[in-house]
Amino acid sequence: MKRALIVFLAAAGLSGAGTFLYLQYSLRSTLEQAIGERVGTDARVGLAHIGLFPWRIQLKGIAIHNPEGFDASHFIKARDLQLRIARYSRSEKLIRSPQMSIDGMDVWVERQGLRSNTGVIQANLRHFDRTHALSRADKTKFIIRELRIRGLKAHLRLQSASTTADIPDIVLRNVGADRGGVTIGELAGIVTQAAIRAALRAEAAERLGRSVEERARKLEHKLGELFD
Repeated sequence: MKRALIVFLAAAGLSGAGTFLYLQYSLRSTLEQAIGERVGTDARVGLAHIGLFPWRIQLKGIAIHNPEGFDASHFIKARDLQLRIARYSRSEKLIRSPQMSIDGMDVWVERQGLRSNTGVIQANLRHFDRTHALSRADKTKFIIRELRIRGLKAHLRLQSASTTADIPDIVLRNVGADRGGVTIGELAGIVTQAAIRAALRAEAAERLGRSVEERARKLEHKLGELFD
């Protein structure tokens, strides 16, 4: 009897562990599909981990590839993402989170001729929203009190010229609260849009800085001519 109980408990433990591992694999696959379909490029998640005490979701090695026709291999890469879970309502299909953090994120903003990778990604996001607007009702949604992106680097490339800019932390509050929550795909779109906006602001500031610097050089040259 004792031996049978041990065997039963061991089998139950293996079954539980197998279910848990399957859930983590399923989460990774779901995320890759949701992000990839939304941005229109290949997406990969290196590791998806579900923590129980406290409840949290952790992702490592997130990578979104660049659209075709651009030099950089990636559009976005992130080292680590953590989502804390306060509670889940099965009837509402709603997860409430006090905080989501993304660390070590790189975004590549690139222009080739008249096309930019950010323009292509944004067009893909808009197209997805138009064609899938009615399919979100049955999906699990999230409301996140604070979404923070830390350690963001923007790699800016215009034809052959390139530079890298460090972006201050991005903080978004009450994400999804005004529309009853956001789906995984919508959340991916919000993060992508926030990174794009920050990178484009950095690009604009860099261009302004170059313009001011060039004007200062020209003014210095003219003043030099006056006093020669």
